[in-house]
Amino acid sequence: MRLRGILGTFSTLLVGHTLGKLLGVVSSSIVGRALGPSSLGVLGAALTGVSYLVVISNFGQDATAISLVAVRPELSRPLRRSVLRIRLVVAAVIVSLSLVVAITQRWSLALVAPLLASVLVYGLRADWLLLGIGRPKAVAVSSIIRELAYLLLVAGIVARWRTVVSAAVCYLLAELVWAGATQIFLRRLHPQRAEDRLPTSELLAAGWPIGVMGLMSLTYNKIDTPLLAALRGTNEAGLYWAAYTIMFAVMGVAAVLSRSALPEMARTHSSSHELTPTGIHLLVLWTALCGGAAAVTLSGSAGLAMRALYGPEFDPAVPALRLLSLSLPLNFASGILLNYLVASGRRGPLAIGALLAAVANVGLNLWLIPHEGMRGAAIATLASESVLLATGIVGAGVSLWGRMLIPSLFWIVTVTASVAMFLPRFAALPSLPLSLIALIVYAAMASPLLILHRGVSRRGGKHRA
Repeated sequence: MRLRGILGTFSTLLVGHTLGKLLGVVSSSIVGRALGPSSLGVLGAALTGVSYLVVISNFGQDATAISLVAVRPELSRPLRRSVLRIRLVVAAVIVSLSLVVAITQRWSLALVAPLLASVLVYGLRADWLLLGIGRPKAVAVSSIIRELAYLLLVAGIVARWRTVVSAAVCYLLAELVWAGATQIFLRRLHPQRAEDRLPTSELLAAGWPIGVMGLMSLTYNKIDTPLLAALRGTNEAGLYWAAYTIMFAVMGVAAVLSRSALPEMARTHSSSHELTPTGIHLLVLWTALCGGAAAVTLSGSAGLAMRALYGPEFDPAVPALRLLSLSLPLNFASGILLNYLVASGRRGPLAIGALLAAVANVGLNLWLIPHEGMRGAAIATLASESVLLATGIVGAGVSLWGRMLIPSLFWIVTVTASVAMFLPRFAALPSLPLSLIALIVYAAMASPLLILHRGVSRRGGKHRA
């Protein structure tokens, strides 16, 4: 497996992700300050519902199609049509049903209508195809265009009107811009041959485990906010949503890396030989190390981040953000392992692991939120991320276990938690020096893994990186 190719795609997407997330965080800050915690909680719960509808309309088609296009570019046109057809048909059905529910429940149609329309717009977005045909720059640019459009919209509309409806309208318009940008970048595709046909039924059959995983992933990632709103009130839900928005921006780095690795892993797996365990091991190890570094840095600067972005009104969310940050090394490592399973065709364990993670998350949320509030929701997130990492490790097989992967990951998580645990004792220090000290201590404690890394590299020297 060519790690250099993965890192090239990753660096391109990371630039787009970083710029996009910076714009997105500023946009979220404007929305949070304009709406306040309570209204932000309403918006967060509504956007969570939209996310469920989007995942249902996609149902694993993007990940499946990326793998297919990466191996056979001539399928780009038929896949584009099939994915578009599936998304729009399913979206039309679920949007219609959701609209009926909204009318019968007497929800605000002014809020519901633009959010439901964004589900239909998602069907037109083709960033998955751009990535599959090897155009990561177009993916990065289109995401930046979307975030810039959203920032300009919320700065001009939400900051003035200060309503949840105005935020929903801005969200819809930004999604339209994003979908339009990806379609413009797709003006030239690989010519289709007469025999290149891909029945929609085959695409659905290949994508359903990933679709189930997507639903479960959304459950253990975002169900916290609606449950907090229902069990503790929209004010606490808004505080948690703000904290999770910051954490989710950091988690996006792992998502970019794992998505960058998917086409390369798919190409390697299709070339009649297995993905090299050494390459996967090193990729997982280094991403976990980066996740731990991000966790201790975010934990040390959590107070500064919340106050700078959302204001002192959101200070009660700082402890939850610190606790959430501990899930970053788990999330970074599991992203690579789970996409490794996708590329090697082991989709069944993915669905099972995602189901277990979702059940654990919902169960712990229902148990802990009534008494612990945001802290309980953060603990549930940590538990579900642990389940996902275990799924990736078990599914990857013994070829990775013998390379000290499990002890290495355990050490990274232990070091991260230990450093973060002692940070509150030095709360009198300014946030930036505190984060720097935490990062230095983390690097010193994690340094033994560098020796292990050298040993693995020597033993796997015969494999191409």
